[in-house]
Parts: sequence; structure tokens; C-alpha cells
Amino acid sequence: MTRRRDRSTASGSGRSAPGSGARQAAALDREVDAFVASLLRAADGLAAEADPLTAEMIASGVLSMWHADHPADEAALGSFARAVLRRLADHAEPDVLALLLAFAATASPPLDEFARDAVERLRAARIPEPLWARSIGLPILVDAWISTDELEDQSHLMAAFAYAHRPPHAINAIVDYNFRGLIRDVFIADDPGKVRREWQAVSGLPIRGLSEQSLADIIGQGVRMYDLFLEPPAQEEAHRLVPLLRSRLRLLPEPRPIQAPETSDEARLELVRAFEASAEAAGLEQVGERPRAELARLFVDFACDYGAGDALRWSPIAVEILLTDWLPRKAILEPSEIAVLPDVLRRFVRFSARRKNLADELISETLDVVDEFTPDFIDGLADDERAGPAKQIALKLLAAGIDVADVAAVRRWMDAYNTGSAGSRSAGSRRPGRRPGRRTR
Repeated sequence: MTRRRDRSTASGSGRSAPGSGARQAAALDREVDAFVASLLRAADGLAAEADPLTAEMIASGVLSMWHADHPADEAALGSFARAVLRRLADHAEPDVLALLLAFAATASPPLDEFARDAVERLRAARIPEPLWARSIGLPILVDAWISTDELEDQSHLMAAFAYAHRPPHAINAIVDYNFRGLIRDVFIADDPGKVRREWQAVSGLPIRGLSEQSLADIIGQGVRMYDLFLEPPAQEEAHRLVPLLRSRLRLLPEPRPIQAPETSDEARLELVRAFEASAEAAGLEQVGERPRAELARLFVDFACDYGAGDALRWSPIAVEILLTDWLPRKAILEPSEIAVLPDVLRRFVRFSARRKNLADELISETLDVVDEFTPDFIDGLADDERAGPAKQIALKLLAAGIDVADVAAVRRWMDAYNTGSAGSRSAGSRRPGRRPGRRTR
């Protein structure tokens, strides 16, 4: 099942034409009937399944389609979901009861309550229940571990849960620190011990055990980051299984927030100065009025404010995000700065890798990505439409001759801009020469 992403039109505004309300209701009725029919096919034989995990995975896939990508969709999708659950309860069959039990165990509030109401309707009709009816949604955590790659880029997290009288199952998640601990992928395995053995054999990476609290903290952070994105950069299987992951999270202690490390301006400047004095920066000349090495402040700010929080942690994924997304959205660079920035980045990657004692092959992988995405970086900087809102305003200020450091002049220009009276140039502030590596907030 694919994740529902198209915007619902069920709550459109404006006056309806005569009879349109009845037509919309009939159309919604047909859509609910078609959806229920597909669920009945998916639930065929579900009550006879020995393990409730099968039912939970089906319910999770359906719930992922009812996840609202935009707040405006929540009411329409919620109404549709409730209508589906009510219609399901009209089918007094054991397989339907099994599916509704899975919805009740997997759905987040308030939809879980509607599912429980539907379950009670079928129980009142004395529909036979699956053997696992009273235990679904309540497995016990039996093991949890995490393994992180050498670049501290991603972690493989495994949490093994077990139902009574059933072998444990493994919920595996890929945690990406380039997106502040976002859950990028989720997959299920039926043999946690085999997962561990194969991971050790293939990766050779160390594994450390996780307490219930630590597991809750990491999953909680991953789900929070997932919810921050309108289009989460995650694999399709993760979209389908995030509802199941949320239900397992409810069995764990309350997650504690994971705060990104704070790096002061002084510490950032100190790191840039250390790079300027390093062997890796030897031979870098001036660009404009400042040393080329000062462009490294862009890399430091990106890593501290957007990446994993460690200015020395550089990986192929981090470099790709910097060159193809962050710099085009945030940075205002002169042509001479654009020309030399990839070289400065290569040198900064080598500098960081030396400070972290990384192996040569890991450094080479990251440097190759600098070369690969330099053309995208150059194209992105040339495309003002790729700029974020703050950069677009900054570009307008510069075009109008406003010094962005002149707070009073910026305020006057913004007032004029908001009233539609800002001209191409404004009085009261002369345009300064751009400082290398200007970034916008």
C-alpha cells in the first residue's frame, strides 16, 4: 500500500451548487465502500494467523495512508478514516474483527478509540475472536541495540519484541544524523538473533546495547523529526511502518528530548582559524578582501545548525546536502567565491578527517562526492528560485543597495517592501562590498 499524499478536497470552501452536497456525500460513500472492499481482501484469513504482528503490519500500512501531510488535510482524512472503521464494523466476520483489533492497537489517539468502539460492536455480536485478541499491541521488549558507522552518519537500531508464546520479532530502523536523528527506514525481521549475527559479519561495526529509556529517546527523536517534514526523506517502507513504530514507542518510557550540541560563535571562529593555520589550508590565497579559508565558516555553520551538530563530521551524505540544498538556499556568494568553494571544502574535509583520525578510504569517498556534486552546486547558486525566503529578501536588500547589517535601513526597506513601495534602490544606506560567504538565516 502506498502512502496517501494527494490533498483532500472534501473540506473545500465556497458555496456549493444545488445538490452538490448530496453528490459529494454519494461520492464519499462510494470511496469508503471501495476502500473497505480492498481492506476485506487484505484481511482474508487474518483471524487464523498465529501472530498478531501480521495484523499490525496491515493496519500500519493503512494508517500511513491516513497520515495528513498538511494540517488542512487532517479533518478530511480523519472523517474518512472514521467512516471506514464504522463501515468495517458492518461486516460481522472474524477477519474483520482481527483487523479492527489491529487498528485499535496501532492507531494513535483519537482514532484508536473509534477502532475500539468498532471492536466492541463486533464483540457484542459474539463474533469469534483470534487467539491473540487480548494481547495484540502489548508485546514485551526483549532486546535492543544500536550500531553506528565510522562517519557517525547513520545508525542501525534493532528492537526485539515478543508476544506470549511467540518467537520474538525485530523492528529495525535506520537513524540518520544528517537530519537530526530522523528515522529514514524501517523493516521487520522474524529472527533478531540472525539480524545481529549478519550485521556483525557484514558491517564489522561495534554494537552497543540500549536500555528501554535510551531506545525510547532515539525512536522518539526519529519520529519527531519525521513529523517535522511535509515530505519526510524516508524510504517507502518507513512510511508504511511508522504507525507500528509509534505503537511500540507507547510501550516504552516517555522519550526525553535529544538536544543538538550548542556551538558558540567563538568556538566556530576558533575552528575556522585552526583550519586557516593547518597544512590542509596551505597555499589558499585571498578571495576578495578576506582569506579563502574563511569560506569554511559556511561549512561550520551548516554542520552546527543544520547537520548533526559536529563541525568535523563530514560524510558523502552531508556533503551532498551542503552542496545541492543548503548552500543554494542559504548562501550569497560572489562568482570568485563560487569558483574556489569546492577546493576549500575538499581541504576542510581532509582537515576534519585528520582531526578525527579517519581512514583514507573514508576520506576518498567523501572527496569523490564533492567532485560529483560541484556542478549541481554551481547551478543551484545561479538559480535564485532555489533560494530560501531569507536569502530572497537578502538578495532584494543587496540589489536595493541596503547594508544588511544596518538594522534601521533594513527596517525602513522592509516597511516599504511590505506596503509595496520599495524601489530598486533605497536612500539611507550605501551598498557595501559583500563579505565572503554571507549566509542568510
